[in-house]
Amino acid sequence: VLIERDGEPVRGFESRKALGLLAYLTVQDQPVPRERLVGMFWEDKTEAQGRNNLNWVLNRLSTHLPGCLQTERHTVQFLGEGTEGTYWLDLDAYEELEALGDPASLAAAVELYRGPFLEGLILRGCPEFEVWQVREQERWSRRAAGTLKHLVTHYGGQGEVEQGLLFARRLLALEPWREETHREVMRLLALDGQRTAALAQYETCRRVLAEELGVEPSEPTELLYAQIQAGELEPLAPGLRSELTPQPPAPGESPFKGLEFFDVADADLFFGREALTDRLVQHLHTSLEAERGERFLAVVGTSGSGKSSLVRAGLVAALQRSVPPVNDTPLPENSHQW
Repeated sequence: VLIERDGEPVRGFESRKALGLLAYLTVQDQPVPRERLVGMFWEDKTEAQGRNNLNWVLNRLSTHLPGCLQTERHTVQFLGEGTEGTYWLDLDAYEELEALGDPASLAAAVELYRGPFLEGLILRGCPEFEVWQVREQERWSRRAAGTLKHLVTHYGGQGEVEQGLLFARRLLALEPWREETHREVMRLLALDGQRTAALAQYETCRRVLAEELGVEPSEPTELLYAQIQAGELEPLAPGLRSELTPQPPAPGESPFKGLEFFDVADADLFFGREALTDRLVQHLHTSLEAERGERFLAVVGTSGSGKSSLVRAGLVAALQRSVPPVNDTPLPENSHQW
């Protein structure tokens, strides 16, 4: 965590909780209830002790960063502007550069990513903060990886070997199991005349895949390896598009939902959970036919595992398509609200 004023580090943040609290407030970008802050950072204290500690830390923050906080009776908010000027945040700068989308801006954005979010900041006895910190680390790591992937695609496709290799290696440092990036490094090295280094990259790829995922390189990687061994790759002329560079998407709405769930209207795009969907449908129908009155079904799983998609695009869509149960008992009106 680095806090500077006029290019010089700001001293006086001896309390690690003060750093954690400041980081949390800057990311929230909205008023945060004092009760939540007390519970997050002083869970082991009484409510009165926690509030006193919070007030002390807020006072210290306001002393070192005048005007940056708006403290109300029940809430606290980081403003981004204080009595001594505007506070610049690398997170905000990253988002602004990323939104521009051109290669130069994306390259400047990834330069701001210097490692895991709040790396080295450990707050013992603050489990809620730890969970939040890990979640933010994963979010920013994925974001940086996505930006780097765009840069690898751009510079690799343009035949700019030096830049392509630079960003591809940074991407592998974040996600060493990314096989297509290993292939791009192999390809660029070979096209740059570094055949031995390209073959060595294949061995690195094979070792990492075995250690991280327990798998062997895929067929495209093996084919590229064989091409390099046989000396079949010709030098890439400037501006020549890589055969490994993804082609523009076809017109229309993308079937990839990203972090969003598949809803009932997306049922035709929802694949891979047919067996599980059938089990859920059978369970509901069996309960209704037996007239046991069991109208409750819980779907549980870790965050992001696809529960909402399974229920909406799988179960609900299947029930809407199927013949009504034999006892003609209608489904609850809110059966799609999972």
